[in-house]
Formats: sequence, C-alpha cells, structure tokens
Amino acid sequence: MKATTHALVGGLSGVLVGRPAVAFVAGAVSHVVLDFVPHRDDDRPLHLIADACGVLAVLALAIVAGNIGMTAGVIGGVIPDLENVPDILFKRKGRKFFPSHWWKHESAANSRWTGIEPVVFVAAAAGLVAVVGVF
Repeated sequence: MKATTHALVGGLSGVLVGRPAVAFVAGAVSHVVLDFVPHRDDDRPLHLIADACGVLAVLALAIVAGNIGMTAGVIGGVIPDLENVPDILFKRKGRKFFPSHWWKHESAANSRWTGIEPVVFVAAAAGLVAVVGVF
C-alpha cells in the first residue's frame, strides 16, 4: 500500500474525528485496515521518492488548511511505515512491531481485491477535498 494512500485515508479519518489524539489513533487504525487489503509493496527508488512527495503534499495540505485533526490523522496513518525504511534502505527484513506488518501482504495480492488501492486513493482524496473544502 502506498504511503500516500495511508496519508489520505488517515487524514480523512482525522478530519472526521477531529480531536488530535483520537485522530492520530484513527489514522493508525486506518493503516491496519488498509494493510489488510491485498496489495503489493513497491520499493523501486523513483516510486518511493514520488510516494514520499505525495505524503509531504498531503501533510502540507493539512497544515495549510489549519486542520489539526487532519494533520494528526495523516501522521497516524503514515508513521507505522517508518519501520519499513531500514528494510528498504539496507535490503533486509527486520523484525516488525506494527501488527499489520507481521504478515506478507503479497501473499493475497492475486485476489480479486488487488486493484482496489487506486479506488481507495481517489475516494479518500475526493473525501478530503469535499470535507476540507480545499478547492
């Protein structure tokens, strides 16, 4: 699952919840839910850079909008994936602490739900635009 998708869904969760502490938890819970959607993780360098830029853009949007709930939700939605950074940088598989990272996401990636990530991405982005009223 792309970190940008986690940021969008976490941000939307945070907007809907509102209170920062609860929004952070809602973002982390949304991360778990999204990790159970069958998907392949992409660790190609250019894709990772583009994904990091996407996360920063969503975070910047939350900050510029002045929505602390959204900001907390974005952070809660993305922070679990920080434990994957050493694995990507050093090409190793380390111990995972976040529960939804304990199983191989790719093992179910050939199911009929594999292509759902773009739908989730667009729905979360549209939801954020509608709720925050950015445009």
